Amino acid sequence: MAGKDQPQAVQQDADKVVLVPTSFVKTLDDDLRAAGIPKRDALKGVVDCHALRHTYGNLLIASGADIKTCQSLMRHATPALTLAVYLHSDKGRMRAAAQALPSLQPASNSGERGRAPVVQSRSAAS
Repeated sequence: MAGKDQPQAVQQDADKVVLVPTSFVKTLDDDLRAAGIPKRDALKGVVDCHALRHTYGNLLIASGADIKTCQSLMRHATPALTLAVYLHSDKGRMRAAAQALPSLQPASNSGERGRAPVVQSRSAAS
């Protein structure tokens, strides 16, 4: 039998991916104190289990994981919960996504109307 502070599977299934210590909150508080990290920052943000879940979800997305993988690893019932509560917009990712779109170049400078613009990939336009 595992001791009080030993990690235990949330369920006894052998295929579980995430192990959770039985006294996680106390362990987290003790570790923060030992590392000299304040529980609250100057902006009244709190380092707690919920904050770690936000960080975990956003790091999964930043690593390239798809939303279904994030949902599964975060053990949420629906991707909507994962998206609405835990994942946040990131200006760097938004900029990269916008820059990855193909550029739209006019078909010609002759002033022709009614023609669709020519779509070029950014690498071809450079």
